[in-house]
Amino acid sequence: MEDSPCTDMEIDLFRRLKKEFPANVGLVIQAYLKRTLDDIKGLSDLNSEDAPLSFRLCKGIYVEPAAIFIQKYEEINQHFLEDLEYMLKNESRRHCNTR
Repeated sequence: MEDSPCTDMEIDLFRRLKKEFPANVGLVIQAYLKRTLDDIKGLSDLNSEDAPLSFRLCKGIYVEPAAIFIQKYEEINQHFLEDLEYMLKNESRRHCNTR
């Protein structure tokens, strides 16, 4: 997942690849985007016991418009933890990058 202009395209590509290769594809998501938890929830229809969703959760490093990303470090950490908690409760595979 690159910067925000790519987010919708990446999610669409992930959906298509997940249908074709259900156990062999994952998605990087960035906790500093305000939309991230909604994006994770929106992909829940793809989650299954045989092929759980696979996410790599990063805090985010790209400079984005203030309207779409969280700017304060403490708030980014809080969103990161909220995203991670949701994934844990919903049995997604997850990889975390706290940098």
